Amino acid sequence: MIELTVWDWHGDLNRLAVQDAEGHPLPFQTLNSGFDHYWGHDYLIVAVSATVPALGRTVLRLFEDDSLTVPPPQRTDPRVHPEVEYTLENEKLLARF
Repeated sequence: MIELTVWDWHGDLNRLAVQDAEGHPLPFQTLNSGFDHYWGHDYLIVAVSATVPALGRTVLRLFEDDSLTVPPPQRTDPRVHPEVEYTLENEKLLARF
């Protein structure tokens, strides 16, 4: 995994794509929920799964892909659970939770 910090780029995050030097698409994930700000500049942190040779370097291309028209799936909060009603009952007591 390679962590990229992209400064002062104001592109469309829904069309973000990453390629290696040969033009192959690479899996990636943005690590912040949008653009963060630092001293008057905007930045975005992206984690990319790429192969780099030992003691070497590689070229990655981060760009807006015009073919991406489907918005990414929206994240749901895993802490939110649907409301469930429970009932305990015997001959003397009825309790609903």
